[in-house]
Amino acid sequence: MKNKRILLYIQTILCILLFLILTVSALSIYLQGMESRETDPLCAIYTPEKVLGALKIALPVFILSAVVLVVSLVWGVKDEKPYKGKERVKQAPESDFRVLRIIVLVLSVAFIVIGLCGGGVNSVLNKAVKICTECIGLG
Repeated sequence: MKNKRILLYIQTILCILLFLILTVSALSIYLQGMESRETDPLCAIYTPEKVLGALKIALPVFILSAVVLVVSLVWGVKDEKPYKGKERVKQAPESDFRVLRIIVLVLSVAFIVIGLCGGGVNSVLNKAVKICTECIGLG
């Protein structure tokens, strides 16, 4: 059991490391882009080449994290007591979620029908046409 628990710690460390690598990469790309914008104001800050270069650094950590995740799933590793010192929150029965889903579905269909009957489609279409024709200079 202790060996399985170590996988949880490894996964946590890899996730934190991946977060730090991606954050530092994004900040460095942004700072380099802002420096290059001083000389050329129209240049792009985030180019595909810069992003791919940053992702090459994070790729091994991401792959290792995915491997540890798959191994954990295969071995059935779970955190048995995620809430130390607290009681677990009781989950609602599945029937309550089913009723909630049905209510949300009925409400959404009702609001769609109300919008169609009230002329909402024509109103939205007219506004969209006006905006588009104004953007291209026809309206």
